[in-house]
Amino acid sequence: MVLPILIVIAIIAIAVYYWYITILIIIVIAVVWHYGTKNSGKKEDYSESRRNQSNSYQNYSQSDNSNHNSNHNSNHNSNHNSNHNSNQNDYYKKIKDDSYQKSKRKSRASQAKANRVNSRLDKYKITPEDAKIIFGRTWRAKLGKQEWEFYYTIRYIEIDIEFDYNNRARKKFGRLYSKVLQIIQVVMEENADMREDEGKQYKKYFYDDFNWDDNYDYKNYHDDSDIDEKDVVKAFDTFGLTRKSTKEQIKSKYRELSLKFHPDKNKSKNSTVKMTEINKAYEIIMGAVTQ
Repeated sequence: MVLPILIVIAIIAIAVYYWYITILIIIVIAVVWHYGTKNSGKKEDYSESRRNQSNSYQNYSQSDNSNHNSNHNSNHNSNHNSNHNSNQNDYYKKIKDDSYQKSKRKSRASQAKANRVNSRLDKYKITPEDAKIIFGRTWRAKLGKQEWEFYYTIRYIEIDIEFDYNNRARKKFGRLYSKVLQIIQVVMEENADMREDEGKQYKKYFYDDFNWDDNYDYKNYHDDSDIDEKDVVKAFDTFGLTRKSTKEQIKSKYRELSLKFHPDKNKSKNSTVKMTEINKAYEIIMGAVTQ
């Protein structure tokens, strides 16, 4: 304990004795301490600055990434919405265009139909009231049909007139009966090729496909002793023929009536009864002609 005290006293004594050296040492120590403190502060400021720069860079990076993600999402959503809206607009536009085209086609078809109606009224020199008598309540639809459909409309009228035995057609058409015959003649002449094809189909059906033996109902045959003149006259009236008609004319008429009333072709309720009447009349007529 005494030795350290003596050492301290000795150092103080030397420092006092050599005071100018002591002052110089104190000054050097003070300067060194001053500059050491200043450099330490600069290092701390530099470290703090570096930390701030690092934090700032991180914040900038995060902000940039956030902005990039935000812009990317915004652009993606915008593009998605834009594409969706574009597709939706294209879809509605297509529907609108299809509807417009359909309406346009329908309008053209209606106009063409109206033109056919007016053209045929002028062509056949008939009024709408006349057309209603000839073609019925649906006269506009019938007059507006295309050529091949109109041909069959007139053809059916011709068949009804041809096999009209009770003058129903004359009563129906009245003053227009001759006009109807003129229309039939014009339409048939204008569609001679269709009439020819119809004749070929008719011939094929009756001569190639139709079984005449099966067509006859032999159970309803009657003995000649059961037939009187009244039956013969009635049979000829059924066929619309006279005693002067040839066998070929009789057979041809029988084929026509069979085509119209045979149950395989005619689905009306009275077709079977009518066909039986035709078969019976044919038997009577052929017997009368043979005699």
